[in-house]
Amino acid sequence: MRSEILSKVAALEKGFTAAFVRDGKLHGTLEEGMKNDIDGALLAIINFGVVKDPALVRDTVDRMELLKVASGGYKRVRSNYTDPAIFEYWYEKEEFLFVDFSLAEVYRRMGRNAEADAMLKRIVDKAAADHNIIPEMYVAVPCALFPGAIGDPLERCLLSDTALENSSFTFWSANRCRTIIDFASSQEPPPAIHNILLSA
Repeated sequence: MRSEILSKVAALEKGFTAAFVRDGKLHGTLEEGMKNDIDGALLAIINFGVVKDPALVRDTVDRMELLKVASGGYKRVRSNYTDPAIFEYWYEKEEFLFVDFSLAEVYRRMGRNAEADAMLKRIVDKAAADHNIIPEMYVAVPCALFPGAIGDPLERCLLSDTALENSSFTFWSANRCRTIIDFASSQEPPPAIHNILLSA
């Protein structure tokens, strides 16, 4: 049974690499295009241990600078919408905390603890000033859909019928904080990357 499972895992990894690794870089979608060439969702792939190549990991982390936003964190993709009337034109310009958390976790795995700590501290400090709520997003580009100053929490969903979804994200975020912080006191890397030797 074990050998059969390992064989299937190897086949899945081979298929994933063939589909999403092109020109020595990890891509967010099968389709070509600037938007998902670097995608914050790729960080979860690294944290889950699907991608183990140190060069791919380092390159992905380096390219995250393309997603840096004015609020201090990261958006998910490089939006290529040109019509401000489209919801996604604005939505994809804002800071996504799941990307921040995922990058902090990758930093921790790479031994870049100071950068991971700084990212988490910023989120925790902002939550402490906002009833300990961790929102889905922070304002990076103020607009009518996402009003507020740069860096403000986007709590629009707390006042809507998606409050439960936002609460679930808050609990998930708190759990990610705990997990990433726990990495700091561990002498061993988490199992998903036990065989990845990364240098800062």
